[in-house]
Amino acid sequence: MDGYKSPAGMLDPGWKSNLGSGNIYPGGVFNFSFDSWSKATHYYFYFQYDNNSYINAGSIYLNMLALDASLFADGSFAVEIRAAKMTSLRINFRNISPFNLNDRVHISLPSPTDNILFGQQNPRWENLQFCALDAATGDIVGGTNARGSLTCTVPCDRKFSIRWKTKKNGVEQSFQDSVLCARDVTTVYTLDY
Repeated sequence: MDGYKSPAGMLDPGWKSNLGSGNIYPGGVFNFSFDSWSKATHYYFYFQYDNNSYINAGSIYLNMLALDASLFADGSFAVEIRAAKMTSLRINFRNISPFNLNDRVHISLPSPTDNILFGQQNPRWENLQFCALDAATGDIVGGTNARGSLTCTVPCDRKFSIRWKTKKNGVEQSFQDSVLCARDVTTVYTLDY
């Protein structure tokens, strides 16, 4: 857990202080206690995931709970935190019946983490070939041989709904399927459109 004071410039050596760490026990129960930092305006609680450099070295906002220092005014604060063991889901997509270079596919992963605080999906596009990401719409645009992958980190041992919408020759179609993402393996889903 880190304490932060704000407003403070990033060059201010006193803007952050590590206040300690906790332990996770079998069954997922964990405890954590720390001494308050008088300069703190916010406290940030976060998980470090074993063997997951994307989350650990990524944005400081991944898998982080921000708590205002005023919550600790009475000396203690309790909150139920729901977390999940994370695993990877990779959706390999390819355009197997192209109409032209303006064919589109939009892939979405409805949030399965409504009741899980630390369950970020962190989607990222990889290995795009003969297609491009339309940043304005989130669509993949490309015709013949368009292919690539959408990879994300998801809570394991849960079933996910995958939805995609295609647009070819001006005709839009919507599709849906589901996939169970097991722990400790990358689940691969093939999406041909």
